[in-house]
Amino acid sequence: QQLELLDSRQLRLQQQEAEDDQMEEGPSLITTKKVHEAPVESRPWISSLAWHPNLLLIGYINGVFAVFALDAELAPCPIYALSIGKYQIDSCAINKSGEWLAFGCRETGQLLVWEWRSEAYVLKQQGHLSPMASVQFSPDGQSIATGGQDGRVKVWGSSTGFAHVTFAEHRGAITALHWVRQHGGSTQKSSVLLSASTDGTVRAWDLLRCKAFRLLTTPLPAQFSCLAVDPTGDVVVAGTLDTFQIHVWSLRTGDLLETIDGHTGPISCLSFDPIGRLLVSGSWDKTVRSWDLFSRDRKPRLPWQHSHEVLSLAYRPDGKEVAVACLNGDLAFWDPLMDQQVGQIEAKRDIYTRKLDGHHFSSVQYSTDGRAVWASGTFPWMAVYSSEGPHRLLLARLPFSQLHRSKDADRFNNNLADLKLDPTTISVSPTGRALACLTKAGCQLWNLEEGLLF
Repeated sequence: QQLELLDSRQLRLQQQEAEDDQMEEGPSLITTKKVHEAPVESRPWISSLAWHPNLLLIGYINGVFAVFALDAELAPCPIYALSIGKYQIDSCAINKSGEWLAFGCRETGQLLVWEWRSEAYVLKQQGHLSPMASVQFSPDGQSIATGGQDGRVKVWGSSTGFAHVTFAEHRGAITALHWVRQHGGSTQKSSVLLSASTDGTVRAWDLLRCKAFRLLTTPLPAQFSCLAVDPTGDVVVAGTLDTFQIHVWSLRTGDLLETIDGHTGPISCLSFDPIGRLLVSGSWDKTVRSWDLFSRDRKPRLPWQHSHEVLSLAYRPDGKEVAVACLNGDLAFWDPLMDQQVGQIEAKRDIYTRKLDGHHFSSVQYSTDGRAVWASGTFPWMAVYSSEGPHRLLLARLPFSQLHRSKDADRFNNNLADLKLDPTTISVSPTGRALACLTKAGCQLWNLEEGLLF
């Protein structure tokens, strides 16, 4: 009789497949075969377990969870068995009052809190389905935008760590993100986010209405690799991987204004100066070029030559210097007005005493006051250099992992030269109080506020 009553309750839930797009808004609970009725040999394996004085919660490898009522005199009585997807439930828990059930799925980065009596969601959170590739702080530092190889753009609260907006219209990996500054009143607010993808589109998202309002494309298909917006927020530029071109659009009208040729390799990075007069572009052809987009009599300027491929660059906030990260692991500093190199850092010598072949910086950013340079890459640390003075000393070295403090410190240090890390990406908050870094494990948020915990 209890099972028949259970079936009548479950018929109210709409049956649908737990696909990735549906899971993004939170997994829909669907009716399943009763786990406790299946033969022993065909039952799924148990992957997690939690109990309460009155409840028993079991999670299975096929995404099904079962809830049982515990009685001191009788055997556990099944309440219901439902599914939250097709992936293994790695962790489950019951709160102190026994009203809420929590589930965690490592495969999809999913967190779900379910109130079993009212059959309602309390919390639904899910990360990217694949590694994240780009990260950007909002102008006010209150939000963080991330883009993944799954083609999704997420906006997170920097103080809460929860994602409140997800866009899944892209059909390729997200390679670059950029917030459009909107100057108004005493604060800088932004409700427009731009994303570039390898699917050949640049999309403008309205965060107030949670939808795309502009689609920027090219006459011929191209894979976009980097993105930049001028300080006024009207001129959008994007570089390509395959055609080695830089495309310029007007965000207000969506028209393609110009296509710039000059590089002979994939475009890896773009940046406007703080005034918006000059655009600098880095490429795998071992050069950095500067462009005066708004000059009537545009003259080609001499490229900045490097010994290795250019991976990342950044303008100092005062616009008087550009930091460039190259594939050999060095950082070069240029005067953009004089087209002269004014400094260089051999990162391998500073980062570690041993020789680390193949390691390099993949992302470089200036601090908000311009006095320091943050850099990260395939090294096991983030590095902070002084941008002032002729020597540009190493100020700090922040490890991504605390493994060096454990009992395996000797083994870790001995094998560090053979460690192969994926490139990391950093973004400095405009407030100067926080730093976001993308690693293989996810997005690490570093904060100077004493009231917040990592």
